Amino acid sequence: KAAGRLEDLNSFTGKISPVETLYSSGSTRLGLNLGPVESKILVFKPGKLEPAQHIRPEALKPSKTILPVLRSFRRTEPNALLLERCSYRTGKDAWSKNMLLWLAQKELRERLCFTPVHFNGLTHRWKWIDSVDKSKGVNTEFKFTFNVKHVPASPVFLVIERPQLFKIRLNGAMVSSLSCGWWIDRSFSKIKLPRLKSGLNVIDLQCFYTEDMQVEECYLTGAFGVDSSFSITREPSPLKPGDWGKQGYPFYSGAMVYNYSFNLEKQPDKCLLHIGEHSASVVSVSANNHHAGFIPWKSADGLDIARFTRKGINRIGIEVVGSPKNMLGPLHCTGDMTRVGPKQMHPPDEIRTEKFLFHPYGLMGKIAIKYS
Repeated sequence: KAAGRLEDLNSFTGKISPVETLYSSGSTRLGLNLGPVESKILVFKPGKLEPAQHIRPEALKPSKTILPVLRSFRRTEPNALLLERCSYRTGKDAWSKNMLLWLAQKELRERLCFTPVHFNGLTHRWKWIDSVDKSKGVNTEFKFTFNVKHVPASPVFLVIERPQLFKIRLNGAMVSSLSCGWWIDRSFSKIKLPRLKSGLNVIDLQCFYTEDMQVEECYLTGAFGVDSSFSITREPSPLKPGDWGKQGYPFYSGAMVYNYSFNLEKQPDKCLLHIGEHSASVVSVSANNHHAGFIPWKSADGLDIARFTRKGINRIGIEVVGSPKNMLGPLHCTGDMTRVGPKQMHPPDEIRTEKFLFHPYGLMGKIAIKYS
């Protein structure tokens, strides 16, 4: 309850702008609408104001609108194909049915009377994992299959944890388990694969399976697309507005840079970029090779890029940042997702579906430039 001036401190740009307020009955009042995950820094400076005095921010009335042309797109990371289903066998036994890898290990560990590792509600692994008898185990093979409709021209890598524990074969041919780098996480080792073949491909992992082991899901990474049947195919050209997961990137965890161009008759005083409906962790914008700012939440749409524009052809890059959710999961849980734990990653029968439950990412419609 005081008279004063209210200012909005933009933590991204450092710009300070007046906030519209109303002083009435001894109080300074304002209306504030915050979008999902949005926050603001407001500074109140006490001072005398006339009753019912308004302080309004500078009015902006763009007079013209341009719909920029999408010229190209670029991935910031290799694409990925998740290998989460396998058959397994011990020794020379018959192959099991095809199943999720964690279910295969659950079944295997129950047969071997090993401590379960699919659920963390038991004694923490670090308390017992170094004390188990590592000579007790069984020769085990895990067989993963995938289909290739178009053989990639550039190298494809198998991403696997602790590759030194396995003998790796692709289509029956031995593959060196020597890591040539890592991807996403230092524990995700990259193994360069020989050229894939058209049709069905088989990756076979052989190991001496002991109680301290937990074989994690594997990935294929490279310059390829993944179609609706989860086969490797060509990448889309071009990428269209909409969920990029339905256009060849269902497991993709990086960002997409959408490159647009538009023409201006003169440099504008105000030039607002509206990206419209989108799904992202955050959006970063460049204009004519200069970083122009961020759109961290939907209500921040309408980024002013005027000082980075020029008369003639202008080029903007909109970097839509995704997340590892569609790569790491959970991908099959139909239950409560307000939190993520072992139950969501390894859901029991009653809340597990065979279908993939992906989160959409991308620019979902046309963008617009409004300027004056």
